[in-house]
Amino acid sequence: MTEKNLFTHPETHPAVFDFVLLKAFQTDWFEWLSDTLFHEIERVFKSPVSEVNKHKILAVRTIHATDSAWEHWEIFEKVIQALNGVPPMPGVMHPPDVLHLLAGVDILDSLRREEFSPEVGRYAAACFLHDNVHYAPVPCHFAQVFLSMPTYHCLDCDKTGPALPPFEGHCPVCTEMYEQDRLVYMTPNPDRVKEGKGKNIEIKFTYPFEPTKKRLEEFEKMTPDQVADVMREEPEDYQAAALICAQDYMRLRQKQLSEQLKALSPWLSVGEQPS
Repeated sequence: MTEKNLFTHPETHPAVFDFVLLKAFQTDWFEWLSDTLFHEIERVFKSPVSEVNKHKILAVRTIHATDSAWEHWEIFEKVIQALNGVPPMPGVMHPPDVLHLLAGVDILDSLRREEFSPEVGRYAAACFLHDNVHYAPVPCHFAQVFLSMPTYHCLDCDKTGPALPPFEGHCPVCTEMYEQDRLVYMTPNPDRVKEGKGKNIEIKFTYPFEPTKKRLEEFEKMTPDQVADVMREEPEDYQAAALICAQDYMRLRQKQLSEQLKALSPWLSVGEQPS
């Protein structure tokens, strides 16, 4: 990739477009219509823009201009796919695999870091479960609570139920959360909480993550050949192997960005203009 084929090369990193377009147009391009944006790119840089790179550029613009990638699962999905060079399919659910999920969230965080909504956390968790992976390492750790699907069991009243956010560690029955005068607030009765009611609970995970986490940490200290030698026919081994591949791909994209920025550094230096 060079400045000559920047907008046509299929492996141009999305963050490179961010650097280049901010240098050329400052933040004005965040608000331009798509047709205007691509017309100005072609005019200023005297280069066409390939379809795959149009999707990357629009994803970067979405990241800067709105919070929707952190708030709505549909936008999160399309942005993650586009950042990975996968053309989004409008109107069709197209969940990213764990490989693209880790790399996409890493790129998203590098461009702008925000807190993900529970809706996006649940969707990311569903993507992990779709690939039969029960552990979400950094940068996808925000999905872990939804991925594990915790449940509570109250040892006082014997009630069970989901312990997903906004669950705060109190049995809703023992703290009268479902009493008529509390239904408006859907929060525990503070008086019952002060009395220590509802705390005698057990938390269990529908999909425990510790076995996979432990195996991943072991694999991270090994070479690929060593991992192959110790692989067992156990779910946590297959899950950890999938995560090792995903982390390698994420680091590959990070290296790709570093190399591309280094190659373009003279061109991107202060005072240089697109030619």
